[in-house]
Amino acid sequence: MIDLDITDKEHYILVKRFVDWLRSNRDWMLWTNSSGMMKTIIGSYVRVGVNRATDIIGITEKGQFVAIEVKSGKRKQSRQQKSFGRTILNKGGLHFIVRPGSSFEEAFK
Repeated sequence: MIDLDITDKEHYILVKRFVDWLRSNRDWMLWTNSSGMMKTIIGSYVRVGVNRATDIIGITEKGQFVAIEVKSGKRKQSRQQKSFGRTILNKGGLHFIVRPGSSFEEAFK
């Protein structure tokens, strides 16, 4: 199991809220895309997830790839995250950045 600090736990809960809302309001297949390091039972570390990708990835009801980055507080996208988003858009996918307090409905009209 990944040991998350409180900030990461809060972020994970926020991501799950967005996924739950989207699943109940859109006919999209979605997955959370957690990334980081995990300590194994023998004490070594293994990288998990796709580093610098968005928090949520999926496919719309029309088969279009969707990537959603969830940002909280004053956090900003890293250079690599911006590059990932541009790549998704350039390949015909959808890319969103959402923040708590913003209207889910407005972000996904």
